[in-house]
Amino acid sequence: MASTATPERTRRAAMRWHRRRIGGRSVSYLEAGSSGGDDRETRTVVFLHGWGLSHRAYRGAVKRLAAMGVRVLAPAMPGFSGSAGLPGEECTLEGYAEWVIAFLDELGVDEPVLLVGHSFGGGVSIKVAHDHPGRVGALVLVNSIGGAVWADDGELQRPITDRPIWDWGLHL
Repeated sequence: MASTATPERTRRAAMRWHRRRIGGRSVSYLEAGSSGGDDRETRTVVFLHGWGLSHRAYRGAVKRLAAMGVRVLAPAMPGFSGSAGLPGEECTLEGYAEWVIAFLDELGVDEPVLLVGHSFGGGVSIKVAHDHPGRVGALVLVNSIGGAVWADDGELQRPITDRPIWDWGLHL
């Protein structure tokens, strides 16, 4: 008779709210789940929120993933929900993508992550995956921006990645 395995009940995962300095600026983020420690490899999932949202928007999903033994990080990106903004010249998708890499470096995350990007966070996620392919093992985009033309000035097309952050806010 074949034995039937019963699925392991999901464990309760504590959600921890942190403040830390990344690149000399204060950052708020949510962390939940396992950060390794045992013999099995623990995948890290990183949630990047949409414009006008914060790292708190994904609490339900964070709890469920963490209960399954996944380490989850959900930072408030620069300029949102108490995290200090980026300097003006860095307020681009590339600047935010570099910030994500600095965030992962500061937290000691060097394995490829599963990056979940929603809306504006999706555009940042695409840029992270493009510029740092070794840092992203999988990419999930939810209603993401990106890939389109921002402006068409006759023969000159400007990609969405060149659109300044202030213009997003102006046209929100």
